[in-house]
Amino acid sequence: MELCKFYQEQKEAEEEYYYLAIQNNKVVVYRADGQTVYMETDIPAQDLPDDVLAEMDIVIASLHIGCLKPGSREENTSAYIGAIQNKHVDIIGHPDDTRYKIDYETVIRTAKQYGTLIELNNASLSPDSFRRNAKDTDLLILKLCSVPVIVGSDAHTEEDILNFEYADQLLVETSFPVELIANTSAEKLHRLLAQRSSYKV
Repeated sequence: MELCKFYQEQKEAEEEYYYLAIQNNKVVVYRADGQTVYMETDIPAQDLPDDVLAEMDIVIASLHIGCLKPGSREENTSAYIGAIQNKHVDIIGHPDDTRYKIDYETVIRTAKQYGTLIELNNASLSPDSFRRNAKDTDLLILKLCSVPVIVGSDAHTEEDILNFEYADQLLVETSFPVELIANTSAEKLHRLLAQRSSYKV
């Protein structure tokens, strides 16, 4: 796979952020402004190999309808547990899509054990979101959370970058402890990610 070589060259050449995704058996790399800068097709597996993940600055693992058909509650939970236990995975992204039934207590307990962050996804909470009943699910997640959450905009357009409107409302509504919000500062996030690495050797 030439992706690692490409990604490293881009990082060395430009001080920009890049985002990688798997979509319909394609690996796609996006620039921060949404422009596609690399695509590799015919990826046989839904999971990226460890040598690719090891090259990433931050790895977010999540379940997407376009990539993975929902399984049973046990199967979906097992998928999240496997991601949490992967030493390269830093964050579990938007685990609030009720089309994927999961055991939230088990997932959050395992995330605490491995130091993995849980995302509170702003786009999930938008009135236009395709993720069903996300607010009720996120309320449950925040109630159970004894691990830090990271607030994500899930921006698919430039206008939504750093838009945390709905996530902020939910954090205020639930009086969620500020000390458990991972990205209130870059220093705090870096410290938590470093601590997470020590769990996964």
